[in-house]
Amino acid sequence: MIHPTWCRHMTRPDEVILPIPSDAAYRLWAKGKLFLFHGWFEVVVQLGLKKGSLLVFNPLDATTFKVSYFIDGVIGNSYWTWLTSASCRFSVIPEFILPNCYAYTSTDVNAVIYIGNNMFDVKIQTIGGQAGFSKGIDVVVHQFHLEAGCYMVFAKLFG
Repeated sequence: MIHPTWCRHMTRPDEVILPIPSDAAYRLWAKGKLFLFHGWFEVVVQLGLKKGSLLVFNPLDATTFKVSYFIDGVIGNSYWTWLTSASCRFSVIPEFILPNCYAYTSTDVNAVIYIGNNMFDVKIQTIGGQAGFSKGIDVVVHQFHLEAGCYMVFAKLFG
C-alpha cells in the first residue's frame, strides 16, 4: 500500500495541535478530521519550528512518519516555494542555494529540473535583484496541472 505524503505550513509558532489533511487521514486510517496532538508541541520545540516552517510528512506505515522540515524555506540543499499564480513565469530561488561560480546578475544560466523521469530545461534569470527559474517553469506548471497555492520543493543537484 502506498501511503499518502502531505504538507503542513505552520501558521503559528506555538502550534500544539496539527491537523492531518482529511484525504491522507482517510487513506491511512479510514477516518477524516484527525490531528497530531499528544507530544506534538515537544516536536515543535525540539526541532525549533516557527511560523512559516513547512513540514512534509511521509508515512512509513500507519503509525510511523518521516518528517522533513523547512525552516525559513530551507533544509540542507533543498528549499520550498509556492506557486503564486498558475500563469507563473518566474519562481524565486534563495541566494544561498545557487553556486557562487555563476554571475547571475549579468547573464541567464541554463538549468534542468528533474521530476521523476522527466527532464525540463529552464533558465535561471535575475529579475529585480532576485534569481529564479524563468523560461521553462511554465511548462512544468502546465504539464503537472499546478494551481496557485501549490507547494514546490526543489533539491539542489549542482556539481
